[in-house]
Amino acid sequence: MAGTTTSFAPILTPEQVSNLVIKPLIAASVAGQVLTAVQTGSKEYRLPIVVTDPSASWTAEGAEITVSDADVDELTVTPSKLAALSVISRELAKDSSPAAADVIGDGIVRDLSRKVDQALFTATTTNGPGGLPGVSGISTVSAGASYTNVDPFSDAIYTAAGFNGNVTAWVTNPATAMTLAKLKEQTGSNKPLLGPDPTVPGRRQILG
Repeated sequence: MAGTTTSFAPILTPEQVSNLVIKPLIAASVAGQVLTAVQTGSKEYRLPIVVTDPSASWTAEGAEITVSDADVDELTVTPSKLAALSVISRELAKDSSPAAADVIGDGIVRDLSRKVDQALFTATTTNGPGGLPGVSGISTVSAGASYTNVDPFSDAIYTAAGFNGNVTAWVTNPATAMTLAKLKEQTGSNKPLLGPDPTVPGRRQILG
């Protein structure tokens, strides 16, 4: 009596998974659009942090330059795992039209996008990363009870600049976005206050 063992190889290669799931996820999710994506094969990802810059000083010609060292710290990030598993036969993957792998991949990307964005705007996520509400030491700007202009955004830009920061994106929920989209340049005008982004149809710009 003889025994046999059969190994089943994955239908998709790592490169195909990247094209089917990873790249569309970065393009579709809010997190992928506003954050900087990095790739790592390590269990931990280390980010250098400059706590204090080196100090410069006016120095007389020929005099010795005073030594000043930067105060450098390090942030260790442990990536969290967001996984989805769907099983289909090799025959279905090859023979179906439209391709079953593409259809299932699109569904996986949609749910991954929801989960990633939910984690980004939640302080803590079980088995997941900490989100923006859990970040300490941040500055806030009040927009008031309702939006009538873009002054709060201008305040945010200059508040960030006061801490050597640079605002690169605004993120909000659909209801607030709809309110902002209806702001007009002036009373009696039908021209939207927010300008269109020529590089991305449908996206609006606030103060550039």
